[in-house]
Amino acid sequence: MATTSGVRRAQRLSPSLILAVGSLSISFGPAIAGLLAARSLSASDRGDLAIILAAVAIAGVVAARGLDVSLLSSIRTLDLDTNLGVVRRHLSLRSLKGLRAEAPIAALVAYLIVTPVEKYGVAGAIALVAMSMILTSLSCDFLTHRALRLARGQMTSVFATDVSSGVCHVVLAALIFSSGGSTVTFLLATTISLAVPLVIERWTSPSQPPSQASLEDVHNALAPLGTSALKSRMLMIAAFRLDRILLGAFAGTAPVGVYAVAVPLGEAAAVVPNHLANLVNLRASTGDQTPWYRQRPALIGLMSTAAIALPSFVFARPLVTTLFGERYEDAVTPLRLLCVASLVGAVWRLSEAELFGRNLPQATVRASLAAAAAVVVLTAALARGLGASAPALASLVGYFLAALFCAVSLRGARQ
Repeated sequence: MATTSGVRRAQRLSPSLILAVGSLSISFGPAIAGLLAARSLSASDRGDLAIILAAVAIAGVVAARGLDVSLLSSIRTLDLDTNLGVVRRHLSLRSLKGLRAEAPIAALVAYLIVTPVEKYGVAGAIALVAMSMILTSLSCDFLTHRALRLARGQMTSVFATDVSSGVCHVVLAALIFSSGGSTVTFLLATTISLAVPLVIERWTSPSQPPSQASLEDVHNALAPLGTSALKSRMLMIAAFRLDRILLGAFAGTAPVGVYAVAVPLGEAAAVVPNHLANLVNLRASTGDQTPWYRQRPALIGLMSTAAIALPSFVFARPLVTTLFGERYEDAVTPLRLLCVASLVGAVWRLSEAELFGRNLPQATVRASLAAAAAVVVLTAALARGLGASAPALASLVGYFLAALFCAVSLRGARQ
């Protein structure tokens, strides 16, 4: 009897552990690439790379139209296994539309702030603009297809995709660093690391039988929650990424380069809860298990955040100077602020996911609006005076407001 109980506990815990390890793998690649880029590039060039990636991240989320969230709740209205072929086609069409609509906007924003022609020449500027557009579409595709596999319970497939992307990113970044990297080549490494797992998935996926649903049926099933999710995700990604763009616009790209050194170390603590939030959403939407089973991923996420954030806060100075060199010592204060922000942000992200699972998207929109407003206003107001510390302080305040909003809404929903 005890043995059977132990097996059941392991089976229940395994999805959380699989996603936790996979999320560390997929974030390990950009973190190592960021480290190598900081050692290879000047602060200004590193800032250029951070601004471009921030613009792409925002555009990719907008291009996804909230499908990465609505797919996790679609099991109530759509049979994903029976209609897998048409669902995948719907997601691919969405990515292509993003290439035509959101991708040019991301490239334009990056171009206006970075002004690549003056720094990299015409050929380099064309390469940065083209990769920004391609990366936007790939980001949208990666988000939505990963959510589809999660919604179908394919945790092992998600793990394999995450690991392959992370390993590819590390290998490419190491090769680029060894040969003298540039902003263009490091951006190319990011683009390839997202493309490779998507290509492998397309080649290895078996052909699907004809679907019972049409593209219109899939759209009608996913659009209602997706629209609300898009509002929340747009505001959330604004809180998470717009700070770099604003800092570059108000204080120049050099402070962005310093801030970009602190961000991977600070955000490392938030990697696991950010990815486990998908599992929290999925389990909250089903509601067919015990509260402990549904909330266990959130507990694992918070514990992992504390385990990384607290040592990073204490040893911030040796971490920065050892990994990046004395020239980035100004990143110590932003890192400590981001370590505290990651703890608060984990509460926000996991609470937001449960609210989506409980079909309460409007509560998440209010929380994300509070966070985005605080980050935008405080970053713009403090950028020239505090430099790289401005967006870190703004993030801490914004995340706290969002977590407070979500906690109040979630308390009412659980009663």
